[in-house]
Amino acid sequence: MLFRSLKGKIDRGDSVAGVLHLIDYKTGKITNKKTVFKGDFDKLFTDSDYSKFLQLLLYILMKRDRNQPIPTASFYSMREAGGSYVHAQELSEGAIDHAFMDKVEEALARFLNELLERSSFEHNTKAKYCEYCFMKH
Repeated sequence: MLFRSLKGKIDRGDSVAGVLHLIDYKTGKITNKKTVFKGDFDKLFTDSDYSKFLQLLLYILMKRDRNQPIPTASFYSMREAGGSYVHAQELSEGAIDHAFMDKVEEALARFLNELLERSSFEHNTKAKYCEYCFMKH
């Protein structure tokens, strides 16, 4: 790994039969639009259609242990009657295994290195993602 650590908060993690199952609870409806990932790992960080899939993959990256089975990650909508799951594996054409996650990790390192190598960037103060940015104020 080219970066030291990845931190975040995962709502729930259960170990069942030796496999860690990670769940992110959603209070809103889970969108019906499910873009299936076809293997262009760099697109995970540039194409907003993959943002929710990327979120689940980052959870897996945070918790995986190469000596254990790969964790699973899912969203659970509390809004829909009876609840509703969307599993990371449903959003990928390929199996999410350690080799797959190694490629995610490599793409993340490339993305972060590109950000760090920039000498400047154009700041868009009207962008929604800037809502909490220290540069906005």
